[in-house]
Amino acid sequence: MTITLRPITGDNWIECIALAPTEEQQRIGFVSPNQLSLAQAYAERWWQPYGIYADETIVGFVLYGRWPATGVSPHHTAAEPGVHHVLRFMIDARYQGRGYGRAGMERVIEQIKAEPGAHAITISYDPSNTVMARLCAGAGFEPTGRLIDDEIEARLSI
Repeated sequence: MTITLRPITGDNWIECIALAPTEEQQRIGFVSPNQLSLAQAYAERWWQPYGIYADETIVGFVLYGRWPATGVSPHHTAAEPGVHHVLRFMIDARYQGRGYGRAGMERVIEQIKAEPGAHAITISYDPSNTVMARLCAGAGFEPTGRLIDDEIEARLSI
């Protein structure tokens, strides 16, 4: 099985918005709906939406970008110009527990590392989301000690 990232386009956005975490994860609010993420990527052009694919099947979604030096809206209080940030990361409920999250995060990190000037990646997650905490730690992210909108911020220097 090959895990790849593919840009969300007119060809796959319907499949993307059909993805959802488990009902429990939705209830707790671990991740915003993909519709919101795509709208945010449209309004804030530095965000890059990608589908996480296992061969030809979309199994997840990631939204990341590099904070710009100017033009960041005031609700992004943790923005660090020049630093990449993974704003959203999710694996559809049907595909969880199969290693797609780990492999997808590896692809995201590889892709960001390949970008000119990439030097750090940040991510934040709900303190009660132990699965995401383990995923981030396993990928090399370390908590910074900061809370961002009540979420734990973690950083990976690259």
